[in-house]
Amino acid sequence: MSRVHAYCTRNIHRKISIDEMAKAAGYSRYHFCRLFRKCHGIPPMEFVLGLKLKMAKRLLILENLEVKEVAQRCGFDNTSYFCKVFRKEYGVSPGQFQEASPAPGI
Repeated sequence: MSRVHAYCTRNIHRKISIDEMAKAAGYSRYHFCRLFRKCHGIPPMEFVLGLKLKMAKRLLILENLEVKEVAQRCGFDNTSYFCKVFRKEYGVSPGQFQEASPAPGI
């Protein structure tokens, strides 16, 4: 599964499919999904979403980018969807998170 994590990290800027993840791991889609859930306790796409949202947090704090740019860099085609899943995960919008975060170096 470490190959899958590395693959997802390298490709965080675009959409990642279960088929691509299964191929990176060397398993069929079905077998990969079963093993992944058993190993991580969550479905593969939930894992990918978590990686994307963690990356978004880092970009919002460290790069001080606009929300739209952060969404694009994290592989979200739709900024509204990005804002929705960010708020669901962290309880605040990306903009509110960015405003509440201290600037780097302070």
